[in-house]
This record gives sequence, structure tokens and C-alpha cells, in this order.
Amino acid sequence: MQSEAGSGFFDNCTCADAYYNNGTRCEDCSVDHFCVVGKQHACPSQEWTNGLTRQDACRCRPTFMRAGTQCVPCADNFFCDGTDDSQQQCPENSISNNAREISECLCNASFEVLHSNNATEPHSCLACPSDFFKPTVGNTLCLACRRCLPDTDSVWTRIVCDSAYNALCDSCTVCHNASAVGTPAEQWASVHCQEFVDTDCSDCVHCDYTEEWERTPCGESSDRVCGSITRERDCSVGEYAGNHSRSSDSRCLPCAMHDTLRFGIPHQFVAVRPTPFQASHNSPGNTGGLEN
Repeated sequence: MQSEAGSGFFDNCTCADAYYNNGTRCEDCSVDHFCVVGKQHACPSQEWTNGLTRQDACRCRPTFMRAGTQCVPCADNFFCDGTDDSQQQCPENSISNNAREISECLCNASFEVLHSNNATEPHSCLACPSDFFKPTVGNTLCLACRRCLPDTDSVWTRIVCDSAYNALCDSCTVCHNASAVGTPAEQWASVHCQEFVDTDCSDCVHCDYTEEWERTPCGESSDRVCGSITRERDCSVGEYAGNHSRSSDSRCLPCAMHDTLRFGIPHQFVAVRPTPFQASHNSPGNTGGLEN
């Protein structure tokens, strides 16, 4: 106890701060109480003594900070640990809400946690390295970006991976052709599927089969190639140019038996079958009755 100089009575003695008078002696102030002028008082609802006895003042509880005489909620992106009445800034690139300690400061999306032995700043938040991403807030590591590989998985990259989002893969477009759907080829891949580019399908060329023939059919990776029908050919005597089709050009073919061209006779000459009467009167060297 303590008293003013010259005091001569027990009642003149007062307990020191952090103690209270129980009527006979000075006791330690209780947990979550403060003691001044020998009296003990309970801490307000948002204050405490952090589990300590023998206190002459209360502190703001965790998640609260002192503003004047009141304890108010800790600001966003700060933490209030209840050891004093102040608030502490969260590490750069992290956020918090109503945080009581630095571990509740969470790294932003696109930033991963890096732990350290620094007691005042046990973790920091670093940007994801290239080809890594982190889509959510939290004290976790960045993840490797997905690869969309057309050669092995038949997919391409529709959305490119960035620091906050993983890549989105999509199936490579298949052009409508004979090998894919069992029908006559109508499209071909003018641009093949690549990691960051989808297949580009183009319509196949259509041949005019009255004037053209198909040199090369339309396939998955090549267009149809048409060629003009050759109508003038230098065929040998006894042959003619013809018999072209949708998939082949004209060619020299042998004339049929009795066709005037088979014997090199001009078109204006026509073979005429002899009548029975002519046959019985013709001389043995008759040529068969060719007439103009």
C-alpha cells in the first residue's frame, strides 16, 4: 500500500495501481479487470488484459483497435492482435477482414505465399512466375498452367493461361470429309490444329464434270484439284479420244470394227452393207460397195 506523507492511520493507505483493496490487504487485479486507486473494475466488452493479472488498464481485444476512448473494428487489410491498441498493416499484395493476426492476411489471386523466419513478417506474397497461376485468395502456392496439346490430346488453347486463371482447352475442330464421317469430302483443313490455333476448315473445290475431271480428291489436309478434259488428242490411226470420267481424263481408244476411222477412211465415207443381189453379181475382187 501507499499513503501520503504524514498519514497516521491504516485507512489513509491506498493500494498501488494494478492492485485492489480487499478490505484487509492489497490483492492482484484479476484477469480482464483493471485496478486504480485501490479499486478493481471489469474491462468493457471489447477489451481484455490478454490473460494477465495485475493490470491498471485494459487493451482492445483481437480484431479491435483504439480510436479515442473506444475500441473499434480493425480496418480491412490490417490485423489487430490484441497485444496493444494499434493495428498493423498486412504484407503487400495481401488482404484481410477483421483479422486478429498476420496469418489471417491472405495473399491475393496471382500471388503465392512465401514463408520466412522473420517474426515480425512471417510470410510475404510474391507474384506467380511465368506459366503458373493462382485463381483464389489464400496463402497457397501457384500451380503450373495446363498445356493444350493437339498432337496427343486433340485439343487446342481456347483461353490462354495467365497468373489468375488456368488455360482452357477445347477439342480441335474436325473438318467434314470422307475419313471423318463416311460421306463424300466437302471440307479440308487449310490450317491444321495447333496449340494456340484451332483447325480452319475450307470448302472443297467442286469440279465442273462437263468440262473437268478430278485430278486429286479432297482429303483432310488437301483440297480437290480439277483438270480440264483433253478433247483434242493426237491419237493413232484406228484410235479416237474419249471415255473420260469424273476421276480420269480422256484417252486414246481403239475404234470399233467397221468404223471408217479404223481403216483411216475420212468421216464422210460410210460403209454400206451389200444386198444379196449385189453380192451374187459382184466379181470376186469387189470391195464391198463403198459409195459416196
